[in-house]
Amino acid sequence: QEVKTYSMDSLKSYKQTNWVEWVKQGISNNIAKEFLICYDPLQERMLIPYRALDPKDDAIIGITGRSLLSAEVCKEFNIPKYLCVLPFKKTQTLYGYAENYSHIIEKGEVVIGESEKMVLQRASMFDRTCLGIGGHDLSKKQIRLLIGLNVNIVLALDKDVSEEEVRKQCMKFKGIRNVSYIILVFYLQ
Repeated sequence: QEVKTYSMDSLKSYKQTNWVEWVKQGISNNIAKEFLICYDPLQERMLIPYRALDPKDDAIIGITGRSLLSAEVCKEFNIPKYLCVLPFKKTQTLYGYAENYSHIIEKGEVVIGESEKMVLQRASMFDRTCLGIGGHDLSKKQIRLLIGLNVNIVLALDKDVSEEEVRKQCMKFKGIRNVSYIILVFYLQ
């Protein structure tokens, strides 16, 4: 299935910058710049572009926007914390794939997290083996992408996901790739 791509010009009308809250949570300015993190003043959201899967392709496939409001305020006023700014199917990609591809191949291991933020935090700590799935249920396309890397797979889903659910996700690779999981007791917020 072909994934629609957009020119990098789609980001020109936004200011490329990091968010002070993310800096506090361990996301470096250099990583924010490399991953093309931007700010949209009209929507008051940080924009998280998803690059095309081919690391050589200078294009994006979509943009997610994160509200600058706290999760509590978003919930209280029924404001979406995350919003698709440039629509795409997250199930057709993995966040950080293009940026981290060569590092994953070199290390022979990929760590799968749920969020874009985890990918950015780990990259800021010089660990470029992480990819984000945008949830806790791997799609068929995401599974094919991970199998295609031909590396060991480690699942590191959020702490609210039960061990039973994590094992269920691991079973999707049974007999195809070495897979393990990490139980997160805490993580950087």
